[in-house]
Amino acid sequence: MAGEPLAVSVRDGGRVLRAVVVREGEDLVVSVGGGDRPHVGCVVLAVPRGGEGGSATVSVLALPRHRDEAIARPMAETLAARLGAVTVVSAGVHEEGASARAIAVWVTLGLELTGAILERLGDS
Repeated sequence: MAGEPLAVSVRDGGRVLRAVVVREGEDLVVSVGGGDRPHVGCVVLAVPRGGEGGSATVSVLALPRHRDEAIARPMAETLAARLGAVTVVSAGVHEEGASARAIAVWVTLGLELTGAILERLGDS
């Protein structure tokens, strides 16, 4: 997948979390959205340490009162570490009146989306 966008999505009932993934050379850019009003609420940059399968150093920029880091950070960290690629994830999920349970579902969907991305990129 050299520079061509890859669309990946996961769902739980009526909730759908979508990502567009683009390889920029050896690096990875991922845009994640879901809910009533997808948006950019958080941007995470993850830089791999120690090559593939290692860990990653993470920097986060988040809009005030946004909780999208709970989805974007583990995704960026995992992708960077597993793929050995500098990774940027922007994420914005909005569900009006979301309960604590709904938020937990979105976070779980983020983990599932990360797995689906790895699988599609051939690193599952």
